[in-house]
Amino acid sequence: MTPADRRLRVSIVVSSAIVPAWIGALVGRLTSSSRFEVASFLDGRTPPHPWPRAYRAYAWVDARLFRRGRDALAPVPLPGSSPQELAALDECDVLLHLGPGDPEAMIGVTRYGVWILSHADEQDRRHVPPLFWETYRGSLYRTTLEAHLPDGDRRVLYRSHGRPNRTSLHRSRNEAYWKSAGAIERALGALDDRGQSYLESRPRPDGVGDDEDGPPATAAVLRHVAAVAVGVVARRLRKLVFREEWIVATRLASDHALLDGEARELDGFQPFPAAPGEHFADPFAVENGGETYLFFERYDEAARKAEIAYARLGSAAEPLGPPASALTRAYHVSYPFVFRHRDDIFMIPESLENETVDLYRAVDFPSGWVLEQRLLSGVYAVDATLFEESSRLWLFLNLAEPGASLNDELHVYSSASLAGPWAPHPENPVVSDVRRARPAGRIFRHGGRVIRPSQDCSRGYGTAVVFNRIDVLTTDEYRETPIARVEPTWARGLVGTHTYNSTGHLEMLDGRRFVLRSPLDRLAMRARRRG
Repeated sequence: MTPADRRLRVSIVVSSAIVPAWIGALVGRLTSSSRFEVASFLDGRTPPHPWPRAYRAYAWVDARLFRRGRDALAPVPLPGSSPQELAALDECDVLLHLGPGDPEAMIGVTRYGVWILSHADEQDRRHVPPLFWETYRGSLYRTTLEAHLPDGDRRVLYRSHGRPNRTSLHRSRNEAYWKSAGAIERALGALDDRGQSYLESRPRPDGVGDDEDGPPATAAVLRHVAAVAVGVVARRLRKLVFREEWIVATRLASDHALLDGEARELDGFQPFPAAPGEHFADPFAVENGGETYLFFERYDEAARKAEIAYARLGSAAEPLGPPASALTRAYHVSYPFVFRHRDDIFMIPESLENETVDLYRAVDFPSGWVLEQRLLSGVYAVDATLFEESSRLWLFLNLAEPGASLNDELHVYSSASLAGPWAPHPENPVVSDVRRARPAGRIFRHGGRVIRPSQDCSRGYGTAVVFNRIDVLTTDEYRETPIARVEPTWARGLVGTHTYNSTGHLEMLDGRRFVLRSPLDRLAMRARRRG
């Protein structure tokens, strides 16, 4: 740990006093923190290999067509005092190298090394535009923050797998860079807390990546532009002909039957009937008074937001009557994590739009709920899932920097009681992988194992459900292993499934599909808008 009377000295190398917004936000937060002493240095050397002309034209047009929301690449003045010339660089604890020069030459002035950010499988000098080839192919990208230490050792401080946006390189980079800003700030905080032991706890690089790609030639750029154009047209035509629909389905089955055996049978699921313009998703069941109630998100296309609905189930897992409202807010709510704790029934719905994680208690089950407590506030969080283990409560949820993808990073908080306080896990994010980070239902025990359902979003939002065995869960450590998955094959025409839950006799899933539009669809929507 660094001495209590000295802040961690962080030097940041940039190429200009005008920087991308994600760097500006990162430097601003570090500068305003009492934990860091920040100095910036200017390395104005031009990279030796400028991007090809065709690529530069494509990137310029792409940025202007697809820029939206919080733009990570918008130019902003570097916060704080003006950057010094690189020749003035003196000893520091960490050198965060975000400029074009050679970082290896600067390791000697650091205590904890030079930190380098990369969006490729290795720290290379090929001068390849970040994320272009991943966007071109539609393959996952790997973000890495690596420390090059004074003794020649290298440690991986952060590694994350993300999914690029096939339509826009600019959008792909926007999400990747905002995610990176959060990762760098967390790593510096961990170093300030733990000092050298933090670096020693990090893994070494596990090899090198594919070195065959270079700067994109004109032909590759043109092929990419053509593919993007065809994709945009195809999606718009599909939207005219088909409508997207989310459904919830249940079946009678033994507890967690999908995990039993190699051949995981998916037949027998019966979808809930829905009114035109309604979508059902995120099913959770709870038993009360000898009855089984299913809670789920009910999205209204006319209102363009969702509420929490419920249905009482019959002996064959069928709904006994139409869904009724359980929880309605001025903002969108979904993923109704309903659970029993002590003598009460609680719910933690997703309330991303409100930037909160809220706990509700049932006062008139199943339709009367009151806000019991705000567990977290000012967070960009989804799909909070509670689990009790080793006399502690563990809250699993995906968090993201505003502007970053919500599908990539799983965070864990723990507390001795529902009342809190809730402490973040020191290894957060405990999973940073779009293929299995985001929660997909209740964590459960099966065959002596603890299983966490998660979403595979690598081919799009909510493509499949992955079952992960939790191997280690302590206040200091977390490890899990993927062991099985559920593909969207349990009903005809599905293209996604992203929530799985089970009780002793009932299993439930949700699914996404495209349905041929009917001339009556618009009439039904207009009728719903008119009440």
